[in-house]
Amino acid sequence: MHWPSLLSLLLLVGAGRAKRSDLPVPARFSGVLVTAKVQELHMFGGGVAPDVSTATRNLSKPFSVIESSYVVVLSEEDLFQNAHQHAVVRTLDSKNNSEGRFSAKGQACGAIESGAFVLCYGGVVLHSYNDATSASTYVNSTLGVYDTLAGNFTTPMALSGSVIPRLEYAAMAVVGNTSLLFGGFSPDISSPDGLSNATYSITFNETIPTDPTTLNLPPPTTAVVEEINGTAPTARWQHCMTPVGPDSILLYGGNGSAALSDTWIFSTTQSTWTELTPNISPGARWNAACATTLNNTAFLFGGDDGTGGTKNDLWRFDANGTWVNVNTTGAPPTPRVYSSMTAVGSDWLVVSGMLVV
Repeated sequence: MHWPSLLSLLLLVGAGRAKRSDLPVPARFSGVLVTAKVQELHMFGGGVAPDVSTATRNLSKPFSVIESSYVVVLSEEDLFQNAHQHAVVRTLDSKNNSEGRFSAKGQACGAIESGAFVLCYGGVVLHSYNDATSASTYVNSTLGVYDTLAGNFTTPMALSGSVIPRLEYAAMAVVGNTSLLFGGFSPDISSPDGLSNATYSITFNETIPTDPTTLNLPPPTTAVVEEINGTAPTARWQHCMTPVGPDSILLYGGNGSAALSDTWIFSTTQSTWTELTPNISPGARWNAACATTLNNTAFLFGGDDGTGGTKNDLWRFDANGTWVNVNTTGAPPTPRVYSSMTAVGSDWLVVSGMLVV
């Protein structure tokens, strides 16, 4: 068995020109990477893997490093207007990690429209690779609220309505004051493979500032969960989901009984799923990363086709419902899975992830 090689941040410039940035960010996979309103990139959580020569050792120390090495990559100007290799990286201590979110992998997260807060559900902390009896610890079935200005998690949001099981590698996207959560693996599901195809619409209270430059906003504190019935994608985990407009969310691929290649759109106004059948698509893949730019253009990068074929191609999803393989210049990021991607404005994508060797 080959353990993965963890990677630091890489930049996809303008979605057409690629350039590597060797920033001093602790390597990890399945981390949370988001763009904050204050023109910062925030990254936390994720997993680490042992070197093959030391695969039997307990990973309590590396996992504590991931927990304490929550990082913020400062600022948009440093990242994209100055020398990419010299962007400022700030490490913050995890002041509120009672739920383990600073050290969890497989979380489903999405930034709310104001950019002031990030909502997170699910995830798991693996304590040891060498002890088969050491069960992973699932994050509580709460909705975490991360304050990008404070660099800390606030009190978990109180949920009412439908009950969501514990999940890992589900996907979340936020449109307006609605967070959509779909799929994932759960130890609480009775299906043979533990995979879910449940759709949860989470409506939360959000303070909309009259002044769009206002940063210090009160966090959302309550939310109502509704499980959406009807036609839905098949059960899966490790899929990709991102907003594509004021009331639409794109879902692509994932891992069911095999790598999946289907394209779905969820309407937040109609609460319905619609499957699209474009003539060209990225093909079967799980653990790809996707993000949406300010002009509502969605991009998808990397992933694994289920046969060991790790990808490093870039795809764009157009408003007319078609996929376009983007031709880039410069050296692209290496093929990877469990990657994280976020958009900065309309011109920049930032990617991290894991290379399987």
